[in-house]
Amino acid sequence: KCLENIQNGIKIDFPKESISIINIHGYSKLERDHNDLNEKIFKTLNLIKKPSKHLVIGDFNMDPFEENLFNETTFMSFREKNYVENSDSKKPMYYNPSWKYMCEKDHPKGTIFYEASMVQWSMFDQVLISKDFVNNYISFEIPLMLGTKMISVSDCKSEEKFSDHMPIKLTMEI
Repeated sequence: KCLENIQNGIKIDFPKESISIINIHGYSKLERDHNDLNEKIFKTLNLIKKPSKHLVIGDFNMDPFEENLFNETTFMSFREKNYVENSDSKKPMYYNPSWKYMCEKDHPKGTIFYEASMVQWSMFDQVLISKDFVNNYISFEIPLMLGTKMISVSDCKSEEKFSDHMPIKLTMEI
C-alpha cells in the first residue's frame, strides 16, 4: 500500500554518475491517520536503493516543519544548506529549500492557501536534496508566471485547473 504513494521515479544516467528523481504523494490531512500513513511511506522510501545523488520531490501533504520531515526514522531534512553540506553524520540527510523559501519570501508563502482561515499558506509541495547532491543546488521558487500568464491562487481553484496547488521550480547544476 505504501508503495502506491511513491510514484514512478526517473533515473538519469550521466557519463560518470546516476541521479534519481523520486516523486511522492503523501496522504491528505483529511485522513484521520495521515501522519502514520505518511511515516510508512517515508520509511519505505528509505529502504529503496538510490544513488547518492537524488531528489525526493512531490506533494508531501505536510509542511516542512512537521515531524516526519526532520525525524531520524523518516527524513532528516533541514532548512540550512550549509548544515547538511558540512555534517559528518553517516545517516541520510537532505536539504529542504522549501522550508527556507516559506520563511523568507513575501508572497506566496507556500503552494496551497486555505481560504477558510484567510491567512494560512502551506508548503505541501517540496523537494528534498540528498547530501551528496546539495552542492549542485542553484535555486528553488514558486513561479508566479506560466508563459505570459500570471498564476494566482484563484487559478488553482478554477474549473480549468491542472492542480489545486501552485507549481514549484528547482534549478540544479549537473
